[in-house]
Amino acid sequence: MKAALPNNEGARIAALYSYGILDTPSDPRYDDITRLAAFICGADIAVISFVDTQRLWPKSVFGGVASEQSREATLCSHAILGTDLMIIPDTTLDARFADNPFVTKDPSVRFYAAAPLITSTGYALGALCVIGFAPKQLSEDQASALRMLSHQITDLLELRRRVAEQEQLVSERQGAEDSLRQERQRFRSFAESLGAGLLLTDLDDVIQYANPRMAEITGYEISEIMGRRALDLFLSPEDRETMRGNNRERSSGASGRYEIEIVRKDGERRWVEVDVVPYRDEKQQIVGTLATNTDISARKALERDRDLALKDAEERADRDPLTNLLNHRTFYKRLDEEANRAQRDGSTLAVVMMDIDNFKFFNDTYGHATGDDVLRHVATRLQALCRQYDCVARFGGDEFALLLPRVGTNTAGEIEARLRAGLENITHLLPNRQAAVPITVSLGASLLPHNAADRRGVVRQADERLRRVKTGGAIEAEADQVRASMTGRVDGFSMLDALVTAVDNKDRYTRKHSEDVMWYSLMIAEELGLEEKTRHTVAVSALLHDVGKIGIPDAVLRKPGKLTPEEYETVKQHPMMGAIMVGAIAGLEDTLDAVRHHHERWDGDGYPFGLRGAETPLIARLMAVADALSAMTTDRPYRKGMERDRALEILRNGKGTQWDPACVDALLRRMAASASAMDDAVAA
Repeated sequence: MKAALPNNEGARIAALYSYGILDTPSDPRYDDITRLAAFICGADIAVISFVDTQRLWPKSVFGGVASEQSREATLCSHAILGTDLMIIPDTTLDARFADNPFVTKDPSVRFYAAAPLITSTGYALGALCVIGFAPKQLSEDQASALRMLSHQITDLLELRRRVAEQEQLVSERQGAEDSLRQERQRFRSFAESLGAGLLLTDLDDVIQYANPRMAEITGYEISEIMGRRALDLFLSPEDRETMRGNNRERSSGASGRYEIEIVRKDGERRWVEVDVVPYRDEKQQIVGTLATNTDISARKALERDRDLALKDAEERADRDPLTNLLNHRTFYKRLDEEANRAQRDGSTLAVVMMDIDNFKFFNDTYGHATGDDVLRHVATRLQALCRQYDCVARFGGDEFALLLPRVGTNTAGEIEARLRAGLENITHLLPNRQAAVPITVSLGASLLPHNAADRRGVVRQADERLRRVKTGGAIEAEADQVRASMTGRVDGFSMLDALVTAVDNKDRYTRKHSEDVMWYSLMIAEELGLEEKTRHTVAVSALLHDVGKIGIPDAVLRKPGKLTPEEYETVKQHPMMGAIMVGAIAGLEDTLDAVRHHHERWDGDGYPFGLRGAETPLIARLMAVADALSAMTTDRPYRKGMERDRALEILRNGKGTQWDPACVDALLRRMAASASAMDDAVAA
């Protein structure tokens, strides 16, 4: 059924155009909102769209392809008729949409909910929509979240308009200043006319008068100039047609200034700045043009030299002076360019991070000059390994970074293997020594978009792979195995895991903390004899238990000092927010208890519900112990983590008050057994 037009349609369309949002490029701020809306609501697709006169234009689409649609056929045209959420649990049961092509054709839209985007002046410009291919209902929390996200969109629109208005004011002021400068310059040119070449031509461009300075500039005698056509006599062939058009404009009364290249009588080329105004007779009829010509060849030469120097300086600024590779700053500039290109053509971009093993050994043992030689040696080998359009950069110290566009179907592991093979057998011959010292490197690769969702994330993941190569990393390896298992089994897990990574990007603690909590939780679960299925749920729950922190403001999440009561209340919301997000993903129901209750206490003084003793599910009780041990022993930017023995003593003293005694004892037994095994290995 075709939607009726809003009563204020004309004013609504005018308001829409005033925001200048239509047909604008993609914006990550809007993309973040659609991504979050889809996962909070458990929808297949989320769209931010604006309703134009005849079309529906999508600003951001998550889960589908952005394309314009005819307004007449869209569900969104109905959504803008109201002021609150429009929720359609099953479109086939709604008479307005049962025959809609989006409902009748595959893939069929069966669920639809939309929050209208209403401006402060009351105009509905479009809607934030979530779409599903199966019927469903929204919970109150999901509906509330959808409303809040729509308010964020209208806030972004208002911000865009205010910025545009300020830019317009600045532009108008700049235009006025430019006009004033042009008038002043024109005045100076005429005031200094005795020092400039002067030409008077009729409407056919025939020279009627030339002053001596014009003869000096062109190398012609005045008698050779008079009666000739100026364009044919002086101008370079490439400028003649342009100036002919400009002269035709002069006949209508317009003035102009140009920088042109003239050809002197002896063939030498010179740059001349020409100010041209119409020449009028006593009846104010235009009868020709008056042109002042100033030789600016010296200035143009200086500009050319300056441009060359600037280009050279920019080139040097982009390069590492030791290796002549691109530097850290330019690497990120090129990363943005290559990521945009990969997104446009649907190709895969590989990012590789690497460093030289034991590089400090070279500097400490043989001196920094030898260390510099090693860096140059490795840089040369890297350049030889890479294609002409690959990017090789010195990232800092002994670190290097590669950008490898269009790597096809190669996996990160295959790229790492190829590079390792190409970097084998590197040696450096030291001065006054016959034996060469072997040089080895460690590296890690990541692929955009396959291994990371964004361009900064792919660098972080490549660096993480490098770190694991350097340090081993049994905890990370097991966490990766759990992630790989869940990614293949549960749709939506990878996005929740990416949100944990997003929290970690704001607060470099969350991801490692989650992996440590997984490790300690599994120790407790195994010691308690829990079955394998439950242990797997424990591992998944630990990796996701802090996903709700995505909703905590950065200023609170990263605050180095003590939180205020209000800030602490904000932090205490993250278990419930996490439970809402995890609960939206089918297949993760078993993890809800741990995500929701991991901050409850044995004595009932925890949150969010103040559960006491065994009222808290076992999986949450054991995770509370693991969470505390990780929090106490992990370094933070504002304090160093405590020794593990001290943290274990705190856990022991907190049995029966803060933590479940059985879970604490299980962890203490496992830790004691691990320490005993280590002592036996050392003694052997």
